[in-house]
Amino acid sequence: MTEKGCADCHAFPGNPARPSVAPDLTYAGGIHPAFYIMESITNPSAVVVPGKGYAIMQEGKLQSLMPPFAGSEAELRDIAAFLRSLR
Repeated sequence: MTEKGCADCHAFPGNPARPSVAPDLTYAGGIHPAFYIMESITNPSAVVVPGKGYAIMQEGKLQSLMPPFAGSEAELRDIAAFLRSLR
């Protein structure tokens, strides 16, 4: 998560910076089902958290500030598995 830039914006266990730019992922696996976690990583604008400055209005649509995941399928699976383990 650090190598892919997640740690710059998200708080999660093992990230000493505890940034608050994006949603806190500390309990992501206990809150969200696996399909939602995968969708949030690969298509962050599919569901945009209202308020808090996590998105911008672009062409009449709310768009997440988080870019879609850029990495290998194995990296994607590893990040999703880590997030699902957070309770």
